Amino acid sequence: MHPGGGGFGQGGGYGQGAPPPTPDQPGRIELNLAFNPMRLFLHGVTPKVSVNRHPVAARWGRMGFDMPPGSHHVSCAFPYLFSDNAGSAQMMVPVYPGHVTVVAYDAPGLMFLNGSIRIVNTVPMMQYGR
Repeated sequence: MHPGGGGFGQGGGYGQGAPPPTPDQPGRIELNLAFNPMRLFLHGVTPKVSVNRHPVAARWGRMGFDMPPGSHHVSCAFPYLFSDNAGSAQMMVPVYPGHVTVVAYDAPGLMFLNGSIRIVNTVPMMQYGR
């Protein structure tokens, strides 16, 4: 279901008196990069993130960036031993005008496995507290 079409309370989730977003209004991707703290070496490793095949500066934890509405390819991994793409995971992330799409990446427990990436939620920016 497209966000804002109900499901967020009365008025489509935009609050009383708040107009719905326009189609040309940007959306936002909030990406939370996490790993099991028992994997001590990952504390010193910088994760690798790309959006639409373009590298972006990344760190473990939460980060976000404004994006035009549409689908965007998000890829996450980290360097480990002889591989630059350990724990690789990727997905197409829908971005809606005036909304935040919250995405979570979890590094794998075993470094030769793939990580997991998923959409956690999509909420109007006004409700997200941006």
